[in-house]
Amino acid sequence: MKHVLTLLCLLFFSRYTAMAQGTAISGTIKNKNGDPLAGAIITVEPSSITTQADANGNFSIRTTQTEVSVSITMLSFQKQEFRLKTPFPERLNITLLEDPKQLQEVVISSGYQQLNKERATGAFEQFNTELLERNVSSGILERLDGLNATTLFDKRSFNINAPQGDANILIRG
Repeated sequence: MKHVLTLLCLLFFSRYTAMAQGTAISGTIKNKNGDPLAGAIITVEPSSITTQADANGNFSIRTTQTEVSVSITMLSFQKQEFRLKTPFPERLNITLLEDPKQLQEVVISSGYQQLNKERATGAFEQFNTELLERNVSSGILERLDGLNATTLFDKRSFNINAPQGDANILIRG
C-alpha cells in the first residue's frame, strides 16, 4: 500500500513538472515569394518571451501559458499578430508582406551620425543600375567615372611601376 501511494504521488507531481516546462510554438517565416526571412523577431505575450528566426526562417519558442498573443516583426515588413490557444498547432507557416512605407525610408549616414532625409542639408547623390549601365566596362570603378560631379578620377599615373589604368579617386566633401 505504501508503494502504491508513493507511486501515485510521483505521478501526480511529475504531471506538474511536465506542465512547468511548457509547450513549444514553432514554425517558419517566409516572404510572399517563399524565401525564408532570417532575423525576424518573434514575441510571445503575456510572458514577453522573444526569439529570432534562424537563417532558414525557422523558430521555436516555449511557453507555459495556455493562451498567448504572438507578434512577428521585421524591418521593411508589416507586423503580424495573432492569438493562439492550447493545443498549439504543430508547426506555423507565416508569410510576411512588405511594407512600402518602410521601404522608401531613407537614412543618410555620414560616418559620424545618421540623419533622416528631411533633416539632412547639402547635396546627396544615389547611384542606381540605370546610371551604372550607361558606361560599359568590366570594372565597377570604370563605370563610376563621370557619373557625378563629386567624384573625380585622376587617371594620371605618377608612378612608373604602377599598373596601367591605376587611378586615384578623389571624393569632394
